[in-house]
Amino acid sequence: MVAYIFPLFSIIFTTLATLACLRFFFSKQFYFWILPLLFSALLAVIAFIYVFFPSLILPYNTQAMAIIIFTIAAAWYAIVICFRFILKKGIGKNKVKYDSYKNFKEAQYLEKIERRKYIKYDKIIRDKEKYGAQKLATSTQQEEWLDLFDNF
Repeated sequence: MVAYIFPLFSIIFTTLATLACLRFFFSKQFYFWILPLLFSALLAVIAFIYVFFPSLILPYNTQAMAIIIFTIAAAWYAIVICFRFILKKGIGKNKVKYDSYKNFKEAQYLEKIERRKYIKYDKIIRDKEKYGAQKLATSTQQEEWLDLFDNF
């Protein structure tokens, strides 16, 4: 049973470590993850060969080697996760970029609120113009022009 469980878990741990390194490789601190990604891939290949092609390493195929590979894989996965948290703590956030992003989002929110107020106010004004009472248009012509036409 040990001959199957430890190699299987070693494949799982090395695959998880490789995927985690690959995910962190596409982050802002990608240059920190080049060597861990290569080492994780190497461990994954070794575990894969140990499980699926045991004839390639037949002289060394013992239960002790399975336990050693499992221990290395589990420790390496823990190291990758700890390294991620250490980098996250050490590097931190770019305060200027974070604050400018926060201010930009706040400005967008305030603009949206003001736009709603303007649309509501504009609708009220247009409704007053369209449906409101209007002042009667009276003749603004002078009286002497009217006298000229009345004399005919």
